[in-house]
Amino acid sequence: MRPVLAYGSETWVLSKSDETIFGVFERIILRAIFGPTNDNAEWRIKYNNGLYTLYKESDTVTYIKINRLKWAGHVIRMEEQSLTRGVLFALAEGRRQRGRPKLGWEDGATEDAKKLGERNWRNAVRNRDSWQNLLKKALAQKGLLCQWRRRRRWWWWISRSALVTDSCSKFILQEVETISLNFLFGCDL
Repeated sequence: MRPVLAYGSETWVLSKSDETIFGVFERIILRAIFGPTNDNAEWRIKYNNGLYTLYKESDTVTYIKINRLKWAGHVIRMEEQSLTRGVLFALAEGRRQRGRPKLGWEDGATEDAKKLGERNWRNAVRNRDSWQNLLKKALAQKGLLCQWRRRRRWWWWISRSALVTDSCSKFILQEVETISLNFLFGCDL
């Protein structure tokens, strides 16, 4: 799921609504994979904390942000005459529209680096080993780059009885779980 979802994410500019959409989608998939929970003979969906403790990986938004910082390090270390580096540091000409300027890719990378404790990330990326160690440490710490809030949403309350009692729904749920595990962990069951 993650490689398909995050394809080309190194160059994305993520807004808060994009982060929310990715989080919602990831939790829907994880709920389909791990299934409902039986609490005191009553079936319910898993809470967000329970999903992420079972998944034991960082969320998709953190994965995207780490990839963006890896790409930022790669671009900064490129030669001065590189076309990719030139595009990163190019200044837009002309008049902009009224209101607050839209966030750019570099703004997102700067904000992510600040959350990791790097105030001057352009100088920090020149030392490749320390930059890679910083990114590995950030990936190991869950929720460092993305804090999601627990909220009750209307789409949480799906038909639990159909998932448990209907044999066709059980079969579909097992197939979705098998396919999703193949995508997530790269293994055949």
